[in-house]
Amino acid sequence: MRATLAALCIASMLVAGCASVGAREGEMPGGIALDGLAVADHLSDTTHEVLSMLAIQGDCEREAAACARAVIETPGTVREATRLLAAADLLHRGSQRGVRPVQLALDCARHTERYLFAENLEGRKSALDARSQLALRLHDACTSKLVNEVPFDRAEPIRWRWRTDDARFPRADVQRVVLAAGVRTQGLRTRQVDDGLGVAAVAIGQAKGMPMFPPQPFALAINVRYVRDATGESLEVTDASSHQRIDTALGRVDLARDTTAAYALSAALFDEELNAWGGLRRPEAMVTSELRLLAPIDAEKTPLVLVHGFASSPVAWANFANEVLGDPELADRYQVWLARYWTGPPLLANRYALARGIGTLRDAHVSGGGDPSLVIVGHSMGGVLARLLVTDPGMALWNATFAKPPGALGVSPEDEALAQEVFLFKPVPDIDTVVFISTPHGGSEAADGVVARLLRGLVESSAQAIGLLKRIATGAPDAIQPALQPVFAAGGPNSLDTLSPRNPVHRAARGLPIVPGVEAWSLIGIVDPDHPERGDGVVPLESQAWPGAKEVRIRGDHHLQAEPATVAALKRILLDRLARMPPRTGPRE
Repeated sequence: MRATLAALCIASMLVAGCASVGAREGEMPGGIALDGLAVADHLSDTTHEVLSMLAIQGDCEREAAACARAVIETPGTVREATRLLAAADLLHRGSQRGVRPVQLALDCARHTERYLFAENLEGRKSALDARSQLALRLHDACTSKLVNEVPFDRAEPIRWRWRTDDARFPRADVQRVVLAAGVRTQGLRTRQVDDGLGVAAVAIGQAKGMPMFPPQPFALAINVRYVRDATGESLEVTDASSHQRIDTALGRVDLARDTTAAYALSAALFDEELNAWGGLRRPEAMVTSELRLLAPIDAEKTPLVLVHGFASSPVAWANFANEVLGDPELADRYQVWLARYWTGPPLLANRYALARGIGTLRDAHVSGGGDPSLVIVGHSMGGVLARLLVTDPGMALWNATFAKPPGALGVSPEDEALAQEVFLFKPVPDIDTVVFISTPHGGSEAADGVVARLLRGLVESSAQAIGLLKRIATGAPDAIQPALQPVFAAGGPNSLDTLSPRNPVHRAARGLPIVPGVEAWSLIGIVDPDHPERGDGVVPLESQAWPGAKEVRIRGDHHLQAEPATVAALKRILLDRLARMPPRTGPRE
């Protein structure tokens, strides 16, 4: 027991940088922000001015709806745009007091919609004028009230209309909609928000499987705005995974979105499925590697596959993924795919499963019209997996493992075929960029140290992931290289065994070159600039280096993927890649 506790206490020296992202839902505040400004908790100066000019201050001591009608109907010199703004202001305050909030919010949205979209409206100011800005803020505040009060699966008193692609967006699987402004996040350095028209919200549900979205939990960024057109009134939902703008009477206006709220809720859902230690102790939850998407497959974007490391989870990429989603240029051209795998089995077992998962999603991506190109980023042990995706082993790994040639192992035809798939693989095609972060290409002595020996007690037998190794050890022990026979007989190697510098399979893999046409980068952690040879404190400099890769040395320990300098370097790499790509045929709105 003491040994186990000791392992847990100091395991952060070895694991791939566990991260925690929290998301707590709550009530949305009374106002809504636009360009950092919120609707005030009192009537605007414009509204007081209108009440004075129309001499109805005394009449407006009554309830908000009657006062708003008086503002619209009382004769006087106040122009229509200003009346609409004052009436909306009164209705918004009334809705906040809880007296007929839906009807008051709906009337408010109607008035502000006319201010923002009606042609030739008398008295309307320019887009930068304070009154026009107030109209935008009031419109969004009243729309947010409707989103809060009218369930998305109801049609009264206003219907919801989903302007989403049914082939890409899991509309039928949405279980609830929450306001992004009511989501409180933890563990993220920045909040990626586009202020603008409409309400930033999150659609939450469980995808049951569709051509462009595999079965998984989801929390997707959406925009909800009040719309009045020839078909009537509605709360119109659009996919907010990319930056969008629309035409108004004030000119082109951004649609509001909050990618951080959606990402934080997604990360919390993923972490419920598999947390870092679950990746070691829960084989029943992770029999095979999978990929988790933050949005349905988008054929117009390049998949950016992020592979976490030992005893970690997709949440390890929290701050990098959050910044990619919030950067208009990157979010418009890249789509994050998060590797999710059980980190106990040996590297080749996870490489086999990860390659199959990538292949399945890439086929869907290409069938939807997407370019087959991929970018892979791996941290720690995930970097080794990333490298194995872009190498052709020939016979090197087979010969390092087996004493007999393919076809002569003496096992069942099924196991023979599986062994050849695992050890005689081909590189995943169309990966054009690979980035290694604090990656132990040459292994790490930590994999043979005291902590690693204690952690081995927490790692479930890899035979539960692929029974192949134990079956070969039991049925055909002479087919295994003598140096590996004891490990195979004990149930096969686990991931720590295969990270040892003395493991013959790891040494053979170290000598495999990356296939031509792949640009490789090594982001190398240096914990002590005076002694760079120590590397990140877990993986020495020599082990992190890869021949031919472009190097970026970053001050930091083995949790390097979370460093701001690492995030900045990754963004530069992705932007530089875009600069080399042919331009897209047309703008995306």
